[in-house]
Amino acid sequence: MTREHLVGCARGKDQGAADLFDYLVRELDCLGIRNGISRLVIDANRYEDQDELIPTSWGCKEIPGNIGLSDDERARRIERYYRPYHQALQDSLLQCERFHGKVFYFAIHAMAEEFEGQMREMDFALISNRGVELTPFLEERLQTAGYAASVNEPYHLERDIVRVPHGSEMERFNERAVLIEMNERCRGDDRAKEALLNAIRGTVEENYP
Repeated sequence: MTREHLVGCARGKDQGAADLFDYLVRELDCLGIRNGISRLVIDANRYEDQDELIPTSWGCKEIPGNIGLSDDERARRIERYYRPYHQALQDSLLQCERFHGKVFYFAIHAMAEEFEGQMREMDFALISNRGVELTPFLEERLQTAGYAASVNEPYHLERDIVRVPHGSEMERFNERAVLIEMNERCRGDDRAKEALLNAIRGTVEENYP
């Protein structure tokens, strides 16, 4: 995997997600864990047993450094890049639970406006599995602010957002977990960022005991 290949592939990261993440963490005064590793090296948004954990292609482009990867190299990447991020996330969730009792987890991503020839009309996509009860609150607030929001579109989760083994005690955090995708066309739209901020804040306030 070369630096030139990582830099040359725009889909190696979520465009605009880092700025949105920083804004939300600052304004909500909450804990946040940012994954700084390109998904072309290892995709932290997969389970360890998924083939897509270390992709061999992205769109129509092959990723030479990931083709024919040895078991040792796969294990090295998991140990160096994947597990530390997920351990930090789990530690943060547990810390929040100790202080506040009830934890809400919002995973921030950005999605391409066009994917495989299809235009994505939604401004925000709200993706959840066990935390789906929160999505109507977010959807209503975003739509009231003038932004189109979809629930479990353009895709849905077959497994949960907190990537832990089935039966783990950490699975409980998925009950109030939502993955939020912001359409890349909303980058630089301060109103969109503020609308999402207010939607998250209002959802938490309405669902906190």
